Amino acid sequence: MFHGIWSQFRDNPDYDEIISAGARSAMTDEEFLATETKKWLHSPRRRMQLKGNAWYHYDFDHGACAVGRDADGMPVYAQEENDRVIDNQYANLVDQHVNYVLGKPFTVTTTDEAYEDQLNLIFDRPFKRMLSRVAIDAVNEGIAWVFPYYNANGEMEFQEFPAHEILPFWQDAEHTKLDCAVRYYETLAYEGRTETTIAHVELYTKESVKRYVFDGGRLVPDVDGGTEVYYAVSGANEPQAWARIPLIAFKYNAHEIPMVKRIETQQLALNRTRTNWTQLMNKDINSTILAVKGYDGENVKDLREKLQKYGAVLLENDGDIQPVEIQRGSEDYIGYITQLKKSLVENARGFDAKDDRVASNPNEMNLRSMYSDIDLDADMMETQFQAGFDELLWFIDQYLLNAGAGDFTNEDVVFTFDRNMIVNDGDTINNIRNSDGIVSRKTLLAHHPYVTNVQQELDRLQEEQDAQSGMMDDYLKAATAGDEA
Repeated sequence: MFHGIWSQFRDNPDYDEIISAGARSAMTDEEFLATETKKWLHSPRRRMQLKGNAWYHYDFDHGACAVGRDADGMPVYAQEENDRVIDNQYANLVDQHVNYVLGKPFTVTTTDEAYEDQLNLIFDRPFKRMLSRVAIDAVNEGIAWVFPYYNANGEMEFQEFPAHEILPFWQDAEHTKLDCAVRYYETLAYEGRTETTIAHVELYTKESVKRYVFDGGRLVPDVDGGTEVYYAVSGANEPQAWARIPLIAFKYNAHEIPMVKRIETQQLALNRTRTNWTQLMNKDINSTILAVKGYDGENVKDLREKLQKYGAVLLENDGDIQPVEIQRGSEDYIGYITQLKKSLVENARGFDAKDDRVASNPNEMNLRSMYSDIDLDADMMETQFQAGFDELLWFIDQYLLNAGAGDFTNEDVVFTFDRNMIVNDGDTINNIRNSDGIVSRKTLLAHHPYVTNVQQELDRLQEEQDAQSGMMDDYLKAATAGDEA
């Protein structure tokens, strides 16, 4: 099962020793999977994936806030929950990237009309909603997974798995071919009246899905789930297995680096600065320093306690109290926040929709400049998603072949992503018009801002052309009849 994994050790000078040690230990496949799963659950990579997912859902870990006393013995209170401010620019940037690439429906183009019709039926609205979730998880965690399967009616459907649930075992260093994969997830159950959490492990291979319960670091076969073959074909005596593992990777970028890793420190600094400023504005007792002369007391602690308790203190005849105001430095605060947000946008490779250049002079060059960073990021994301679609098409072609819809395995398909950006539609339409006769009508329509379904638009144009031809024929017949009369 794990020949792809073991092959990566062959260039190691200690390869023979590794093999010999493995033989002596006699580790079974299940023991190997249990060991690897346990390591992966607490790995830095998975922790970063979970952090990206949590931050997107506004779940920030603020850490423990201890309660103690200062040098004067005065109480120092824990940071109040209501004082914690979250300025979640990270979630905004994730949504910005996803909507930039998938905010508008993608189009599917192929030379076979029957094939294109089938694909449009499969890539329906539920699929596109699922793809948006895939994109969100891919940006949050670096990669997301799609699982194609047959539903109870024998129709193909798709399920999305986030990266923190999937431990892939790759055959190659480029992460293009799977040897097998483990899915880990938890469910709630009751043992009597006690709620408990059950950890599930599913092993995906070419042949089947094997289900286990992860108990005490060991894999125990799941008596309820067992082993399941992927699908059944009408007329076949036995359930069928795919020739490939039905898990398709949709990556944010080639190295599967999540966005949160790029901007973690800036987002934390922004939250911390917002929180500190809010506390400073809300707690008046810390807004001034008292210059005290002739106080009839023992020490500063005694003075502060009496001020807190009574709001007054006794002074000697020549005594005096003068408040020294603390300058809050709002200009410095605003400047720092502005720079933090700018750094967030730059490191996330997003764009600032409130950019002064666009607000004052929204011309084509300024728009292109504003979108330059996110265009680079979107190019990489589209490249990886195109690869994911190519892999997904293999399973769709097999499904259509099994369903008797036709053999489309040799057909080429083009997926066009219409980026959701501020553009001048007039310029786009003029460019399309100027390309008429140079580029095919199908290609031009795929890039037209008003067209969402290329084949449907071609059919409408043909209907209009046929109607006009019919009217012209009727006119010519009428004219001919009048001449003969």
